[in-house]
Amino acid sequence: MKTSAAMLLIALPAVLCTAAAAPQDRAPMLAGERPVVSQQTPPLKVTYGLCSGPGNADAFPSNPVPVVNGECERSQEFKAESSNASYGGSCGGFTTAFGPMGDFKRNWKRRYLVARWVEAPLTQATCSSARIAAAGWGYRCDNEACTAGAWERIGQPTSKKGVWSVNSKVCHIDVTFSAPDKDYNTLNIDAIATFTQGGQTVRKRVGGTIRANRPNGQCPTATYTPSSADPPVQAASKIKIEQRFP
Repeated sequence: MKTSAAMLLIALPAVLCTAAAAPQDRAPMLAGERPVVSQQTPPLKVTYGLCSGPGNADAFPSNPVPVVNGECERSQEFKAESSNASYGGSCGGFTTAFGPMGDFKRNWKRRYLVARWVEAPLTQATCSSARIAAAGWGYRCDNEACTAGAWERIGQPTSKKGVWSVNSKVCHIDVTFSAPDKDYNTLNIDAIATFTQGGQTVRKRVGGTIRANRPNGQCPTATYTPSSADPPVQAASKIKIEQRFP
């Protein structure tokens, strides 16, 4: 009996979601994207309203994301934004994921996760009242087939307020994580955008970008500078996700 129970536990880690890992009212991922398994990660004291584990995705590609061959690099990028400011649950915000269903390139080692402000552009007077908090996660594969692995944090939960640029006359506000050189089959960024006025803090629409790139051999290594996932400041998202997947 003990042997049967142990085998059952081994078969389940990629199927079950834990109640503590994500808001209770989150929709599960479609088949092929890994759900939340976060028992391996202890909670942090400071999470800025984010969950202590990776949340099920609000937005993720359900078809392969094309590879773009640029001047010096090949890149693959998934971008999404919340359709409104009503996102998240008892913890967490708008979660963007990029994994097997999007043909995420596991062997590409330059990877970035970005939480973006997607509301109306901020002015110099309102810039510092806006804030983005975000947490990055990756599902690490422990074998080539990725039949074993675990979710782990990428960096630490981070909160940043808008910073006004006198030179460019724009408000810079985003949170960026660079994924380490590990074998991840899914990356996940959980983000919350807020604006405070008159002592009242309200959520605002937020976007997520997950990007991978690698040199294409067309530029000398000495002159090649990998691009980041940062889009133009407050640029509109390429993809709007208005459906919560069943």
